[in-house]
Amino acid sequence: MRLVCPNCGATYEVDDRVIPEGGRDVQCSNCGHGWFQRHADGSRDEIEEVPVRAVTAEAASEETTPEDADEGEAPGAEPERMRRPLDENVRGILAEEAEREMQARAREGEPVETQGDLGIDDYTDPEADRRRRAREQMTKAPSFDSDESFDPDLAPTPADPASRRELFPDIEEINSTLDGPRADRAPVDYAIDDDIAEEREAPRGGFRRGFSFVVIVVGVAFGVYLLAPQIVELFPGLTDEMVIYVDAVNRLFAEVEALMQAAIERIEEAAGDGQ
Repeated sequence: MRLVCPNCGATYEVDDRVIPEGGRDVQCSNCGHGWFQRHADGSRDEIEEVPVRAVTAEAASEETTPEDADEGEAPGAEPERMRRPLDENVRGILAEEAEREMQARAREGEPVETQGDLGIDDYTDPEADRRRRAREQMTKAPSFDSDESFDPDLAPTPADPASRRELFPDIEEINSTLDGPRADRAPVDYAIDDDIAEEREAPRGGFRRGFSFVVIVVGVAFGVYLLAPQIVELFPGLTDEMVIYVDAVNRLFAEVEALMQAAIERIEEAAGDGQ
């Protein structure tokens, strides 16, 4: 059976069994236009019947005179039906069919475009399809042999403890895998670079050197203060300098003593207020 798209004129060759006797909706895969396609036998009968009726109606209208028309009004609806003019829709269909036929004849020399898949599946009975699915499900369902007896009260067989041990990994094996790479691993060298060690020790060494220098200076100054008489006896020319130095140290000691006394008095006052 040949299907022709009324929109773009694409032609398709399909099996007659695809279109049922009552017709069905089809769609053109070229332009996407859809239409209702009748069966091959039904469409031919309809096309042949319409021109015959049209010719009969035109002949009857020409041969009928006004007197015959008056006489023919009595029988009823049959003369009126024969005189009815051709419907515009029918004329349009006939014109489209004629145009398609002309286009088909013009394309007879060209290769006919065939489309295997029109989006129309083979017609199947829904009831038969449901039965087929039910049979497939029954074949997939688990079956029980007649020799086997099903006892709902039968307790399940306890699992073997040995099989349970096999489900879990061996702890000793895990420990060996964890300890093995550590034993083979090379020892880490935690030795610190000399430059880094010097950089880290530099602040500490500087603080120690500075503190030692201050202690030495204070010790030398205090030793000179204590040994001032002996130094004057040994070096008489340094008498004036030693006198000035000893007086400066005495004033320093006096100021320190005054500060200490003031601090002690404040502490005692704070302790007395607290009581």
